[in-house]
Amino acid sequence: MKRFFIFVVVLFLIGEVSAQELRNIYGKIEKKLVFDRNYLNLFYFPIELSPEDVSALTSVPRADEREPYSFRKADNISYQIVFLKETIEVDSITILYVKEIVDKSAGDSLSFFGETSGGPQIDTNIVLRFKDISELYFSSENKKYYDYVYSKIINLLETNEEPQSLLTINIDEQVSKGGGITSADNKDFINFSRVNGIHRFPKDPAESAPKRGRKKAVETSVSEYQVDASFSRVSFFHKSMDFGFSSISAEMGFGTPVLNVLPWQSMTMSLGIRSLVSITGDISGILDAFIIDAKLLGRTRLNTSSFASSLPFLYIDKPRLNVGPGIMIDLSGSRAYGLPFFNLFFSTGSEDFSSPFTKFGKSDSADAYFTTKQWEMSMSFYWNNSEQMTVRFRMDVGVGNYDVVKANYYRGISKKLVYNQIQPVISTYITFVPKGNEFFGSKFRIFDNVLGIDFWMKVFEMAPSHLFRFETSFLSPPMFRSLHPWESEGGSTMVQVRYRYGF
Repeated sequence: MKRFFIFVVVLFLIGEVSAQELRNIYGKIEKKLVFDRNYLNLFYFPIELSPEDVSALTSVPRADEREPYSFRKADNISYQIVFLKETIEVDSITILYVKEIVDKSAGDSLSFFGETSGGPQIDTNIVLRFKDISELYFSSENKKYYDYVYSKIINLLETNEEPQSLLTINIDEQVSKGGGITSADNKDFINFSRVNGIHRFPKDPAESAPKRGRKKAVETSVSEYQVDASFSRVSFFHKSMDFGFSSISAEMGFGTPVLNVLPWQSMTMSLGIRSLVSITGDISGILDAFIIDAKLLGRTRLNTSSFASSLPFLYIDKPRLNVGPGIMIDLSGSRAYGLPFFNLFFSTGSEDFSSPFTKFGKSDSADAYFTTKQWEMSMSFYWNNSEQMTVRFRMDVGVGNYDVVKANYYRGISKKLVYNQIQPVISTYITFVPKGNEFFGSKFRIFDNVLGIDFWMKVFEMAPSHLFRFETSFLSPPMFRSLHPWESEGGSTMVQVRYRYGF
């Protein structure tokens, strides 16, 4: 019993300390909001209430056992609702506190000499503090009061009323954000996918949607279909493939992710569909929804070993690794539960080693190398150099794996697993988009001690939506290790022209 009593006392003391710390934190925030006018870019609307407003804002609960406050309507009473605007770092308008302004001189009588008895007398009082507002917001019973005040702000903004600023300096000239900024929603993910990806994404959702409520993103594509075509892959979308909660497009390619090989060098062709799905059920709310960009592709073998090294846009040695047929699943998604953006790729297929496209040694005892399984998982992090998003960055950090089986063809087929290691993979993307004009982008990837570099540049654009890019890809020889038998000695390079329509 004594131990139980001590335990209860300790819990009580911990609760008191936590409550006291919370009060101190609220106190510091409220002091900062009211007195710091140099860096907090706060805004307010002066509002005179209507009888309907007064009726809706009667007996508003307040924190710390203070008496509920009832808003008033009088000729000498007005209110200031102070709030933080929606920005790239704050995904919605945030109400901070409410001030009551009482002009007591409005009812003063004249003195014996014809002057007012006290001159102008303005009484300012914060009737709803930050803590009051916070507790209203998180209260299921009392949130109606917060929502009512919030709706007043939204209505004023939607009628193009300009709020007044409490800032005493010019934030555009004197305050900079040198460390870069990251969107609080899916905007960075969407911007990257639209510029660098080959599939259709809703166009400019942040500009197409009403910014105040941020409810819907209106599709503003200028064409009924979109095409992205290059020497290595093609995608196609038509408006009939948009189902509201999801959209589907087709893809064909000649490469294999994860492996350090260029398209055509993998001796495969893939064909399948890509689907952009909103888990919330409406793809038009893509900025705030949990979305998944998914591909399901079938991979078949294509014997390019005899001519891949002769293609004018490829500078490679003869392919040395046989990639087996199979199924590829490629997933990317927006954040869930505050986690970073994620990427997942998995491929598996047939283990039939009877007919390699490329092999080495004597015909009666040749060796061939096959890979049948590949996977990679990573998390993506986005940031921008400024609110104008002129330079956009993305970094993928994760792990990857592929297997290699050595098959020998002496008196039948014997096979041996010679490689199956999990390796870290790091990719960095840099995209330069001055004034919304997608000009060039680059990618640097390290996996299995091989450096991969991709670069693209806009060549020219024709109205209404024809865009041509120059692209190049380079794979270095292995660094800090010896060459695997299935790898090229001098590295590999590819150059190509990419055509985009309707994006």
